[in-house]
Amino acid sequence: TFTPNGTVGIGGNYMCIYTMESPGGYQLVGRTVPIWDKLSLGEHSPDAKPWLLSPFDQIEFYPVTEEEVDAFSEEMNAGKFKVDIVESVFDH
Repeated sequence: TFTPNGTVGIGGNYMCIYTMESPGGYQLVGRTVPIWDKLSLGEHSPDAKPWLLSPFDQIEFYPVTEEEVDAFSEEMNAGKFKVDIVESVFDH
């Protein structure tokens, strides 16, 4: 079986986001918008970097319908989805 792009899974102490369709899948807990933008489109990548996340970013997930995540993903792939990014201090 293949795990779709954007799937969120847990493996041991780590949470991961599958950036591309890949084999397998262990303890899958949800889906999210694409985090790898091979075309560097949209306002979510103002530095023209193809990645959405950086080390120590704090991510907040919230429930949406399957239709909503599909629509958000389509908007992200078209460079039209605005990610809500808030500057904060990492304090763990």
